[in-house]
Amino acid sequence: MNISEIKKNPKNPRNIKPEQLEKLKESIQRDPEFMRLRPIVIDENNMILGGNQRYTAIKKLGMKEIPDEWIARAENLTEEQRKRFILVDNGPEGMTGEWDFDALQAEWELPELESLGFDIPDFEQQEDLEKEIDYIKLSDRFGVPPFSVINSNNGWWKDRKRFFIDLGIRSEEGRSAPAGGSPDLAARQNGESGTSIFDPVLCELVYKWFSKKGDIIIDPFAGGSVRGIVCGILERKYKGMELRPEQVKANYEQIEILKDKDFCPEWICGDSLNIEKGIKEKGGLLFSCPPYADLEKYSDDKRDLSNMPYNEFMKNYSEIIKKCFNLLNQDSFAVFVVGEVRSKKGHYYNFVPDTIRCFLDAGFLFYNEMILLNSCGSAALRAANSFQKSRKICKVHQNILVFIKGDAKKATERLGDCEFGEIAEE
Repeated sequence: MNISEIKKNPKNPRNIKPEQLEKLKESIQRDPEFMRLRPIVIDENNMILGGNQRYTAIKKLGMKEIPDEWIARAENLTEEQRKRFILVDNGPEGMTGEWDFDALQAEWELPELESLGFDIPDFEQQEDLEKEIDYIKLSDRFGVPPFSVINSNNGWWKDRKRFFIDLGIRSEEGRSAPAGGSPDLAARQNGESGTSIFDPVLCELVYKWFSKKGDIIIDPFAGGSVRGIVCGILERKYKGMELRPEQVKANYEQIEILKDKDFCPEWICGDSLNIEKGIKEKGGLLFSCPPYADLEKYSDDKRDLSNMPYNEFMKNYSEIIKKCFNLLNQDSFAVFVVGEVRSKKGHYYNFVPDTIRCFLDAGFLFYNEMILLNSCGSAALRAANSFQKSRKICKVHQNILVFIKGDAKKATERLGDCEFGEIAEE
């Protein structure tokens, strides 16, 4: 049966935590034959009566069809039988997920639930449960909850990242790195060798949270292909400046990934100090990850910011941000992903506050800040030795800085409702 023919029950009274859903996916992958013993139960209208979470797990596994033996039909049930079956199928105890007591009590009287063995939580337990349910609902709507800390280490994020990588995005091409180098930018911040690769899931979040379909996205520090390719997949028009012609060539070799060539990204080869000459149209979002001072050296070109002393770097960096301000439409957002960088003497440059100052000087207003938790990589192996010798903390995060040009409320009204959804359904 085609998975699109099956309908989830909007009144399903059972919720599941992200980590529990991940375990359920693993269980189905490991023992698919067990689905015959506990199939998804649907009614005559293909509405799920039992197995909403199994259906969600199967869908997240990327399956387009569900084998017949994984499905059982329950037809011609009375409304009372339907209600009782949904309750019995989920089971009061021992199942994954948590009960949504608001949904339960909308269908059942409290004495009936207690007679069936339900232990209705007291106020404090109810409050904790509601927090968990609200977290799940936020994740469904926005991808991840719009909190000040975003965790890229959970199963959902890793699955989403694997989806983009499987499409064929090769952001590392066009850039050289020592053999065995780490692709983890947090690892690079800690001094490991390698070439940093921008996270495609972070791209998706930023594009869907702070822009809308059809918007022009301006990127003064394009680098690899990932921000441009993800932008095209999400039906935005990407325009990025990139100093190195070999990087531009490598990026364009990946546009076959895009099905809709109307949203083919545009990489302009040139110096971002002259960005107004390369990009003529105004954008609906400014989005970039600039060079982290001299953390990574991208080329031998004297115009390359990564080759400059920090004072000169900041002077040019500030000028580029001012020019980007003029390229952005009024009432639009700007998002920069940055991280603190150590000088050769071991102390921080103060790059994150300096970036904020550059945006304020350009005319932007500082609107949001978020922390992106990265994978620890080899930090767990090195932390003790590094800390013991120098008291240096291993960095496992980046800073996501959000600015607004104009009025944030007007910008939000222009963007409309933010609904995340599944990529495969778009």
